[in-house]
Amino acid sequence: MNQPLVSVLMPVYNAEESLARSVHSVLAQTFADFELVLIDDGSTDGSGALCQALAGQDARIRVVAHAQNRGVAAARNTGVQNARGRYISWVDADDSILPTFLETLLGLCTRFDAAIAMCRLDYTHNGSLPTTPKDGVEPDCLMDFETFCENIYSPVRGMEMTMLCTKLYEKRLYAGEQFPPGAHLEDEYMTWRLVLKARGIAVSTKPLYYYTISNESIMRGGGAAMRRAEGLPYLDERLAYLESHGFARVAARARVSRQLILYEILQALGPTAEERALHKQLKKRAAAQLWQLGSGSGVSPAGRLRLWRYYLSPARFAKARQSGATTHLEAFLA
Repeated sequence: MNQPLVSVLMPVYNAEESLARSVHSVLAQTFADFELVLIDDGSTDGSGALCQALAGQDARIRVVAHAQNRGVAAARNTGVQNARGRYISWVDADDSILPTFLETLLGLCTRFDAAIAMCRLDYTHNGSLPTTPKDGVEPDCLMDFETFCENIYSPVRGMEMTMLCTKLYEKRLYAGEQFPPGAHLEDEYMTWRLVLKARGIAVSTKPLYYYTISNESIMRGGGAAMRRAEGLPYLDERLAYLESHGFARVAARARVSRQLILYEILQALGPTAEERALHKQLKKRAAAQLWQLGSGSGVSPAGRLRLWRYYLSPARFAKARQSGATTHLEAFLA
């Protein structure tokens, strides 16, 4: 069998209701030289059987199955290990992509001689795609690593920057990389590392990837605050890199963003004994981080005062968050 140019990787776990829709959005691509690898992570519903049925209908689909559920990070590692293409792209099993997704991102890689390309993100509640695709709001561009990191802390573009999906990667970038076993916020861990290795990313502002909003998603379902807390070490690692490599302005934004995320987690933690124990631990961490925001942190005196007020008054923070006052990180900086 000829090697495809692109391997589209789709981790699957109990996604029986949305899987066929997501798969069909991949099969509808205008660019044809790809394989779709479905990684069944020990599903307990009908997803495994559906994966096999879909593979039986289209030779471009392959199925790799875990005997038991090992988590999305392990599923992603399995996907990379089984990818045969020069390029890798990710599509989640409840999301969809427009027909020009692969064609557009491959074109960007060629045009800008880039190892990674990305598009904008849009949202859907039921997985439906627009009948008329939206145009980009800005010209295509090549974004260096520092600018990419600045956009991670943007209230508008942050999520799509850190997402593994929305992007196309040269597979070689994954050499020596592993998603941490058991990780839930594997995007936060991996994406910036790949962009660093690629020395930048080609960007289209066309929204070609459609993220399905669901109350059952990892970041919205039960225990979401606990899972967000698991990702804090990844934020620490990225901040440490920015600090040690002279990206002072971006590091200042990262400090404020990390502090605000910590407050959000504290507010979302529930009443169980485990969550109360974590709340106590994170409350201490939040205070320690505040004391570190001295004159060399890039955070202004007024910004530090606001962060202390949010720490001391969760109600004040909740009100500020609801009004959108916490999304503009520049207001906290010196």
